[in-house]
Amino acid sequence: MWPFNKKRVPDPSEDPGNAWALAEAEDESGRTLLRYNEWTRKLIGHPNYQYQVGVAIPRLIDDGAPSEPTVEQLEAFEDDLMRSLSDGRLAILVAVITMPRMREFVLYTRDHVAAMTAIEGLRQRTEGLIVQAVCQHDPKWKVFTGLVP
Repeated sequence: MWPFNKKRVPDPSEDPGNAWALAEAEDESGRTLLRYNEWTRKLIGHPNYQYQVGVAIPRLIDDGAPSEPTVEQLEAFEDDLMRSLSDGRLAILVAVITMPRMREFVLYTRDHVAAMTAIEGLRQRTEGLIVQAVCQHDPKWKVFTGLVP
């Protein structure tokens, strides 16, 4: 049983508008910020977006000294990531997690092979950042629902 209205499957091509919300948590390792798109809640379990993709940019350690990606680098990477995956809504960005040692982009895709290929191309042309990506079958959007308050 799908968690959305059976009369109308939400259309991922609709404009999400300005539906981003923020949440934060803090523990002994530091503060974690979560930026998530409220609009995407109505897409939970969408039959066309059953694969979750996580793209992580870890904090670099250079010769024992921490080196953090700049805000500008992370913003440029996010813009490039969205351009790479926006053709035909290949993937939808649902959340961004900023932790003390990493920033992770959480997406759902309609074609996990094409999405991972696009991310690999982005990784190869991105300088100054380590780009890691994983993909998993998540038809019930457990990753997303486990994140959002």
